[in-house]
Parts: sequence; C-alpha cells; structure tokens
Amino acid sequence: MLNDIPGGVFNRYQELYSLNISQNGRMETIHNDSFNGLKSLEHLDLQYLTSLKKIAPHSFSALASLRHLDLRGSYEVGLKQILLRLRSLPMNCTLDYLNLKHVNEVTDFEDISLPILRVLKRLQVKVLILDENRIVSIRPGYSEYLGSVKYLSLRRNYLHFYSGFANFIDFLFMYSVKVLHLGDNSYIPLKNKPTLNNTFSQTCTPLPQDMEEVYFNNMQVTIYYKLYVNGLCFGEPNKLRIFDLTGTSFWGIEKPIKG
Repeated sequence: MLNDIPGGVFNRYQELYSLNISQNGRMETIHNDSFNGLKSLEHLDLQYLTSLKKIAPHSFSALASLRHLDLRGSYEVGLKQILLRLRSLPMNCTLDYLNLKHVNEVTDFEDISLPILRVLKRLQVKVLILDENRIVSIRPGYSEYLGSVKYLSLRRNYLHFYSGFANFIDFLFMYSVKVLHLGDNSYIPLKNKPTLNNTFSQTCTPLPQDMEEVYFNNMQVTIYYKLYVNGLCFGEPNKLRIFDLTGTSFWGIEKPIKG
C-alpha cells in the first residue's frame, strides 16, 4: 500500500511503458516530480485512489508519451482540478483514452465552463468518460473543444438537457463522435414549454455525420416537453446503428420515432 510517490523514484525506468498504481487508498498527494523520468510511459492507471486530494500543478509534465490516463473512482480530487492539471502535459502529447468517471464528490453540482475544456482540444482526446460527476450543465460552445472525441460518455450525472447538453448547434459540430452515451440522467427531467402551434409539420433532426450509437436509456421526458407533432425523425442518410431508449419514458410525444 503506497502512501506517497517520492520524486525521482522512477528515474531508472525511462523505458517503462505502463504503470498501474491503482487502489492505493492512503495516497493523498501526487507531487510535481512524482513521475519524473517516465518519458516513454504511455499507460498510467490511477484508479480508486480514494484519499487522493491534491495533484500538484506540474505532476504530468514529464509524461511526453502518455496516451492512456485512467483516474476513475478517485473521487476526492475533483473534476476541475484534474482538467487543470492536464495542462501540464507536454505540448506534443495526445490522449487516446481519458477516464474521469466518478472523480468529483468535492462539489454538490458541477457546471463545466469552456476555458477548463480547452486542454481537451490540445490533447486531441478520442475517448472521454465523465460519468457520475454531478455535472449539471456544459456551457454552449463545447463542440470547439470536443472535436476530436469519438466516444463520449456522460452517464449518471444531473444533466438538465434544456440548458445542459441540448445545444444542437454544438452537437452537430462534433464531427468525429461515433458513440454518445447520455443514459441515466433522469434525476432532473427534460422540460420545455409546450409549443404554441400544434399544426407545424415534422422536421427531421440531423445527426453528426459519423454518429453510429446513441444511448438515451433510463431517462424521463416529461409531458411538458413537446416533441414534433408527427413524431421524431432523424435526417437521412445517416450511419446510426443503435438508438437505445431502454427504460426511457416519453410523455407527450404521441407519435413514432422514425428515420
């Protein structure tokens, strides 16, 4: 059981490819020099460091080759602190996989601002997992920073889609996304004002061009949310293969989903 990672402890392991120090529940701090010497490291697993509260500002600065970072379950750190510390990764570093599931129990609700997302654009993150972080909203404009993401998961948050993730202009500019997982955000129901004109014709909703899978399970759309009078359809052609609505209640739609 590790309590600490002293600076320089990895200096002799410059060719190390993968490091897993998960489930060391007594570790409270990662220092600026904790990972010095690991210039070839591609996989870093820091899962379930349940006492971890501080990541020093330059903790990741030596990890020029990092491609895979997993901090899931390290819930005392906080989502904002982690995103800020990712800025210390070298400029030529890109992340194929970033798992930040359940890293935020330090705030009651999380409203993600755009400046804090900027680092994700530089790192060209491809797989981004933000499940179980009490996220209520993501500010409009997020597509600029998530343009490289192919798999995005925001499961089991508190997203209010009317203001939290329903900015469809942003959504359509996420050109690379293939899989979008928004399930289990049922704590705050979707709401909108009923349409004043019940006679308008159906309009199809376009999808990002490479979208293949959408998971919208275990949600609740209240009767106050009026979808299209003739049902809901997706623009064609599209590449959609899976549209999962398991356990989702659509009150007020009254017509089929097509496309």
